[in-house]
Amino acid sequence: MLESMRGEARVLAGGQSLVPMLNLRLAVPAVVVDINWLHGLERLDCEESFISVGALVRQRRLERSAQARQCGALCDCLPLIGHVGTRNRGTVGGSLAHADPAGELGLVLVGVGGEVLACDARGERRTIDSGSFFEGFLSSALGPAEVLTEARFHRDGPGRASAFIEAAPRHGDFASASVCACVELDSSGATSSIRLALGAVTDRPFLAGLPDDALAGWRGDKESADELASLVASSIEPLGTLHAPPQYQRHLIGVLGAQALLKAFQRAKQSLGNGDHGEEAHP
Repeated sequence: MLESMRGEARVLAGGQSLVPMLNLRLAVPAVVVDINWLHGLERLDCEESFISVGALVRQRRLERSAQARQCGALCDCLPLIGHVGTRNRGTVGGSLAHADPAGELGLVLVGVGGEVLACDARGERRTIDSGSFFEGFLSSALGPAEVLTEARFHRDGPGRASAFIEAAPRHGDFASASVCACVELDSSGATSSIRLALGAVTDRPFLAGLPDDALAGWRGDKESADELASLVASSIEPLGTLHAPPQYQRHLIGVLGAQALLKAFQRAKQSLGNGDHGEEAHP
């Protein structure tokens, strides 16, 4: 059906993003294709390095799962997606495919390093890296006849941890700004890698470019976190929203970025100390 409609069809999974757009006539597809009857898209499992989440896994199911505890940023972000009623029906695959720049799951996918799997009408499958999946506002790398079948989020582990923080006018509202941080430590406890991803401030979630000497100036304390987050904030050009003008979004990135970096760093330190970061990651 998707192939025959040549881009005039939309996929329906949980419908928490698509149905409001249909109601407001922001989306006017010729055909809506319901994929809820498809089997095999509700898989939820942990692999060696990734948490594998089928496209039809409900957000509430992932939120309450043991698998989500393997990624601190996932634990942080899932309770912030809409409301419980939204998450009961909304799917992980649907949220990612919708490609909203303020979407929590998309930002975590980029921040922790992940990928999505897609399948077309002929059964051909391909893997799309999180860095190239989001192409713009409500636009992804999925072809018109492709369905997102699975998302893979990189797990936390000994010496590696992630965190997610957002600011919104009210709980359940679209975020004014959001940040996902991922910190890796070597066996001696020294920081070997830092990732900082930003959401809701441009047309897509993206990995921020860090200064070449970011690790050299990083001490894992509030001062160095503030310095690094401020550098990142000063380097971006936020688009602004009705409730958050660009200068306010830039301020939020500086504040939230520092908080997320410290939270991820502390989790990474604790994971080296007790070897059981999975339980600690769940707030």
